[in-house]
Amino acid sequence: MDKKKLINLGIGVILAIIAIVIINARLQERERIIQRLVQEGNVAQVLVASRDIKKGGVIRENMLGFIKIRSERVKPNALQSPESAVGKVARVDILKKQEILSTMVKLPEGSRSLSEKTPPGKKAYTISIDKISAVGGNIKNGDRVDVVGIMQLPQTQGQTVMTLFEGAKVLQTGGGGKNLESITLALSSEQIRVLTFSLQNGKVKLVLRSPRDETGGGAFQPFTYQTFMQKIYNAMGIQPQEGPVQQKEPYVEIYRGGILEEQ
Repeated sequence: MDKKKLINLGIGVILAIIAIVIINARLQERERIIQRLVQEGNVAQVLVASRDIKKGGVIRENMLGFIKIRSERVKPNALQSPESAVGKVARVDILKKQEILSTMVKLPEGSRSLSEKTPPGKKAYTISIDKISAVGGNIKNGDRVDVVGIMQLPQTQGQTVMTLFEGAKVLQTGGGGKNLESITLALSSEQIRVLTFSLQNGKVKLVLRSPRDETGGGAFQPFTYQTFMQKIYNAMGIQPQEGPVQQKEPYVEIYRGGILEEQ
């Protein structure tokens, strides 16, 4: 190799070293700036997918990464720590480098709390029940059932049987099979009032529905405690009063010169 080529090679090596030093210095300066902004609260790190995550897949730590963005750009429901995602299930397909939001993940079915399983607008209500009344103990979490009331009401001969409501979701069972002792249902406030009245005056039986059965939206349309009590009155042969009793307003009688005046 001649002298000229050696000189050019040496110059190339020196320039490469200088470039590496400059790039490294800039990266270090950039990292110092980011760290300062993080400490000042101007920059935050958010969780992203380091690979594609399929819907229904369990999220593991090696599927996650971080990006740093300015604090004002962080979405309100953005996840910012691995603990907020690891072990959860993807609700949707999550693409590589996509920010992970709280709405994209959920707890595995078995680890969700009872309150999380309760649909919006419903409340969890637990009743004691025997195996026979619960379809031989074959009711499972997530099933839907119709609730039938069997009541002994005053002024009635025999028992009154009526469907209280349809399609109630089973949130949880206490025991199972031969050991079934209780069932927790997702009910509205009106349904809870009806069921409480029915249990105080008799008992209930559950009818298991097929998951493909979409017929029936409730025994009462619209479902109110008043419509339920109307059925009870009808069963008892009682005619309820139409609206509240109108009370006569009080007045004062004044006699002036033998003439009666009402005030």
